[in-house]
Amino acid sequence: LQKMLLLFQAYRRQKRVKFHYTSASCGERTTAREVEPYGLVSRNGTWYLPGHCHQANDLRIFRVDHISRLTIVENSIYRIPNDFSLAKKYGSVWGIWTSPSPTETVRLWVSAAIASNFETIRYHPSQTVAPQPDGSLAVCFTVGGVGEMVPWLLGFGGNVKVLEPEWLKAELMENARNLLQQYGTP
Repeated sequence: LQKMLLLFQAYRRQKRVKFHYTSASCGERTTAREVEPYGLVSRNGTWYLPGHCHQANDLRIFRVDHISRLTIVENSIYRIPNDFSLAKKYGSVWGIWTSPSPTETVRLWVSAAIASNFETIRYHPSQTVAPQPDGSLAVCFTVGGVGEMVPWLLGFGGNVKVLEPEWLKAELMENARNLLQQYGTP
């Protein structure tokens, strides 16, 4: 909570922040960063800090729970670029790592066994849910960065089936083939 308060305060006052960042994608390597916060974004219960990173000299996004030793740089000031918008950058994307891309329609069949999850949890602002006579659901999303859905979809096992797009079905089938190969077929 203290980190979130400091980040919000820095953003509101347009002050840079310094912190240590542990990146899971870089083998748990920790680096020192100085960042101009552009806001805070939440996806599936995880908070992210997008902003201009001075080390990369570019827009980067950081998981807040991977930030440590956070301080506000009091003798700093910055301006968020006029053409930057959190809604434009992250509003329609499924995850957080994908840059804005054309949106696609993703249609799913969801089994009755887990239908209540989709009726009570809004996984994305574009989510629509249509109950079916057998207790299953027809679920639809209109999102960019659909590839980021793959790990999420795999987590549901046989309780969710992708109806479209075709390339996403093929991607999940390839993942299933790889799992079968890794563990062997019965």
